[in-house]
Amino acid sequence: MTINIGVEPTEIMASVAMLMKPSDLKAYSKNHQGLINFIKEGKKLAAGSKVVYSSGTKDKFLKAFNSSERDFLKAAAVGISAANSIREWVPVRSKESGKPISATAIPTKVFLTGDSWPAEVKDFQVKAYGFQSYNSSDIIIQWKNPKGLSFYGVSLKQKPSVTSNDPTLINKAFDSVLQSDSPKELKELNKIKDQVIQARTDYFAKVVRQAVKAGYIKFKGGSLPSDNDELMKITIDAEFAEKPMKLINIKGKGTIDLSKPKRQSNQSLFKILDKSTKKWREFLRGEMLDKKISMRAFVNAKIASDDSVFNAMIPVMNKYSNEFAKSLLNLVLKQNLYEELDENTFAFALV
Repeated sequence: MTINIGVEPTEIMASVAMLMKPSDLKAYSKNHQGLINFIKEGKKLAAGSKVVYSSGTKDKFLKAFNSSERDFLKAAAVGISAANSIREWVPVRSKESGKPISATAIPTKVFLTGDSWPAEVKDFQVKAYGFQSYNSSDIIIQWKNPKGLSFYGVSLKQKPSVTSNDPTLINKAFDSVLQSDSPKELKELNKIKDQVIQARTDYFAKVVRQAVKAGYIKFKGGSLPSDNDELMKITIDAEFAEKPMKLINIKGKGTIDLSKPKRQSNQSLFKILDKSTKKWREFLRGEMLDKKISMRAFVNAKIASDDSVFNAMIPVMNKYSNEFAKSLLNLVLKQNLYEELDENTFAFALV
């Protein structure tokens, strides 16, 4: 989305779409005018009592109901698509655990979770496996279904177009997916995590040494440590620098004074000399793609090659593939969510 209203518009669009008849959604999705009509009717539902918002978000979400903005029309189309998928899933899932819910049934309420979950669904917000909210539902849909599942949580995943790459399912460093609430199991997982971290450290230390050999950085006031862990701990800084940098993150090229790591005098390590103004400035993104002037370009080329950091970690991942697979499935698909909640009242899906 280009327009920033402080919340994700597709969440409210999917919410109001769930409160509409499937036959109406079919009509709304036919053309541009249909989407305009959807936004008009959706705003009425969004302002009503069937949509429950997290604290301080209602006014922000209501800004999405502006049919003159292309971004919000796109959000409406995505919301309708999400609602159609949810209506395919809910009847199947509800049948597994009790009385099935019809694909045409209208929910009692739809809750938008956000940072502060509404009180009625607060108990479903679970802190587990390294997450403040292990239950990653963006919206929770409630049906009146006393003999079966009543609440259905949905994590909405979208991509710009059909041909775009699939959206990120989990945004965590690879070693951090190894999580458990069992102290005994966590102790063993931490041993695996240490091996992954060491493989990554050794790889980046190797790349730094290759950059030194290629002439990007030189040293005075000391020599580069032979120990990889010690090498990766080195941080350089200067008064003119935007922020401190590890050796692997150096943007330019030049000589580093190891006797004064936080008081470097060589600006070319951090910045580039502008040819027109003759003044030092920050690197532009395109300039950090040029291996003639940027160590960052050299490092990125190494990482993107067959000799990548991922390949460096493969031996560890292969050795403990079952542990990684189990943790990834749990974090992405929330397989253990039903152990944390009453499995007879809540279901979860990625849509």
